Amino acid sequence: YLLPDQFPLVAARWVLGSVFVLFIPGYVTVEALFPKSRDLDGIERVALSVGLSLALVPLIGLLLNYTPWGIRLTPIVISLSSFTVGVALVAFARQYRTSVERAQSDALVQQQQ
Repeated sequence: YLLPDQFPLVAARWVLGSVFVLFIPGYVTVEALFPKSRDLDGIERVALSVGLSLALVPLIGLLLNYTPWGIRLTPIVISLSSFTVGVALVAFARQYRTSVERAQSDALVQQQQ
């Protein structure tokens, strides 16, 4: 979004934009849905991340179509960024909660021994 359209930097813009659209929204959603690391393997997380991104990004675009801002670059960047940050905060909270629960259960097991 911030990189100029000149030739050497346009390739970096394409790569970073593709990762931002095709992977990151799905990844934070998968992390929010499955906070425990043992729930899914790495390849399953990657596959679900791409699949969820391919499902969520068009839905966000569809919602933007019915707003006064429409489908333009700036509203798309803002909406995808806010969705990603919001779901990432949910994922962080859920992972924190599961780590606290795991620490408490480990402490109970040590007390029983």
